[in-house]
Amino acid sequence: MKDLMLKAGTVVSGKTISLESLRHWQRRVGSYLGNPQLPETREERVALLLGLQAALRPAGAEYVAKALMKLQVLYWRPDFSPAEAKAFYAIHIEDLNDVPPDILDDAIREYRTDPDSRFFPHPGAIRRRARPKLAERRCAIARLKSALEEAPPIKWKPRTPEEIARIRAAAKTLFHVPPEKVLHE
Repeated sequence: MKDLMLKAGTVVSGKTISLESLRHWQRRVGSYLGNPQLPETREERVALLLGLQAALRPAGAEYVAKALMKLQVLYWRPDFSPAEAKAFYAIHIEDLNDVPPDILDDAIREYRTDPDSRFFPHPGAIRRRARPKLAERRCAIARLKSALEEAPPIKWKPRTPEEIARIRAAAKTLFHVPPEKVLHE
């Protein structure tokens, strides 16, 4: 399971899954609107589930620190003492290190490209932008898990005349239904 890092070329069950493919299926399965569109085969569902679970791994402190450096270049901060700067970034890293890397990058990019963003963001501003994609990914994982837990479809077999007679008799005694109205042939 170590090779399930979210990056282009992720290998799951012998198949290569791209970041674009994971995002595509995340939108289709995790959407709150309408019926989710699941992959057809169980193998594809398992592969997608493993890929999305791997994609839900937190970014970690080191990744968040690197991502915040992009913002530091863009948004000038007043001179902090080393202790103040360390405390400032420690709060951001603590509050953002559980967000997956691709979602964190998207949230930071969204903040940077917002014309109303004039100052270095507080962690809540980044989390607010990350929340919808994070919820969509978690929803997709939950839907895939429930689809995989469903029992296989029951194979239909025709009932014998004896079974039909027994069911009609039981229905007549239980529900006072005329036998001809039970189990139309």
